[in-house]
This record gives sequence, structure tokens and C-alpha cells, in this order.
Amino acid sequence: MELYELLFADQDLDELLLETSFDPDGPLYAARARLWAGQYVDASTLAAGKGEPWSSFIVSAARMKAGQSAQRTLVYVADGDFETRARLWAWNALRKANIQPSALQASDALGVVLEVPFSASSQDVLAAYADGSSRFLGHANNMIIRDKSDDFDPLIEDLLSQAQPLLKVPPAPRPRTVVPVGHVRVTALSAMGVHPILIPWSEFDPAGKYADLFKAATKLLEKTTAVTR
Repeated sequence: MELYELLFADQDLDELLLETSFDPDGPLYAARARLWAGQYVDASTLAAGKGEPWSSFIVSAARMKAGQSAQRTLVYVADGDFETRARLWAWNALRKANIQPSALQASDALGVVLEVPFSASSQDVLAAYADGSSRFLGHANNMIIRDKSDDFDPLIEDLLSQAQPLLKVPPAPRPRTVVPVGHVRVTALSAMGVHPILIPWSEFDPAGKYADLFKAATKLLEKTTAVTR
């Protein structure tokens, strides 16, 4: 699975666990093997307490495949102090089990992804998350992965604040289409899922509806690329 796909954290548990690399000599690798073999009790036993959030994801997948509830385990991740993408994957699994977030849980923008076409066949992608991490995938195949940093926190908080109104856009399946030149696709990420919106460049002009959002994204991008030169 490409890093681009993982930016949105909208994969189901089976797909996520299939694509995740575990130490072949470690317990999570063995637990996953038991999971695929239908040995759900053994998978849960081997995975329990062996490294979050992956142990909880394997335990949850095993319980659901066995026809049991995994709500408590998934909520532990979704509402816990984990990487934002792990929380989003947990919420995705909960929704698939018909367990919806509360209005309060659904009200926060946990992440935002901006896709900016560079040409008809390439684009720059900037992603930022509530845990203070960010990712940049450049059109020239350059990549910057940044974990939480106090220097970046205010910039990410500003960007997420500007993305908050996008949660009014109903969650929808993530578009797989190429972003047309002259537009930017902005996708807010919440406990309800992905909220994609295609925005023409004119809306990012100083008088445009999304001028402040683009300004916040530009500040984060400039700092991200400046410290890596």
C-alpha cells in the first residue's frame, strides 16, 4: 500500500493488517498468522499487550471474525492518546460495526489532506494531524515525514482550525480520481470519516472563501520544507 493511501487512514482492519510489516520473529507477526488461519482465540492471546495500537487492532479483528464485539478495545484506541491515524482507523472499524461517534467526538477535525496538482499527472500532497505530525509528498517523488514537534504545533493547530468548517461536508467515500488542474482537493478527517471537497483556485485568493485555509497550509509547508534543506 502506498504512503499516499495511508494519509487518509480510511482502510478497514483486514486491509491495514495485511499491509503492515511486523517483525517475523515477533508476537504480532505470529498473531496475525493465527488470525488469517481462523484461530481467533490464539490470535488474541498472542497479540494482547504486545504493542499498541497493533495489538488492539489484531484483537479487535479476531473478536469480530469470531462474531464477538470489539467495541471496548476499539474505543480504547479511538479515544486514546494514540497517533491520530490509529484513532481514525479505530473509528472506521467502529462505524463498520454500526457504532457511531457522539456529536462531541465527531465535531473535531483530526486531520486534513491537501492535494495540489502540479501537472495533469503529478501533485503535491500535504497532510497534518491533531497529534502534531505531518507528511509531505512532493510531485518530484520527494517525501518528508515529520513527527510531533513543538515548533510545528501552532501551525498544525491553525490549519486544522481552518479545516474545521469542512466537517459540514457529509462524509463520503474517498475520491480516487485525479485532481483536475486549477483545483485543490481538501479532505478533512474526523471520527465520522473523510470529508472531501474540490475547491477551485479562485477560492484561495485573498478574498476567497478558503483564503485563510490555504494561508495556513502554505505556512506549514514552508516551514516543513525549510528545515529539510
